[in-house]
Amino acid sequence: MYENNDGQEMEIYTAEEAATLMRCSVATVYRMIAAGRLVAINVGSGSRPRYRITAVDLLELRKLVGGSVPPIQRPAPPTRTSLGRPNPDRSF
Repeated sequence: MYENNDGQEMEIYTAEEAATLMRCSVATVYRMIAAGRLVAINVGSGSRPRYRITAVDLLELRKLVGGSVPPIQRPAPPTRTSLGRPNPDRSF
């Protein structure tokens, strides 16, 4: 959660979470930010940007392109074998 200047709490997302919500690639999110179609806050430093996108800005974009933003469903972490590899035969 993020508190804006008016004291209201706003939900914020990473570029990866925004891509999941919009059902597109992370590269597409970065292209939309670069083109000015999606408003994002750069919280990174140096040459590597780290963007945060508010839920309000995601909703505005979705209204422009049609559709709605579903809630984020974070995937469950993969299970690991004793060798540290994913185990496709085992699920919890």
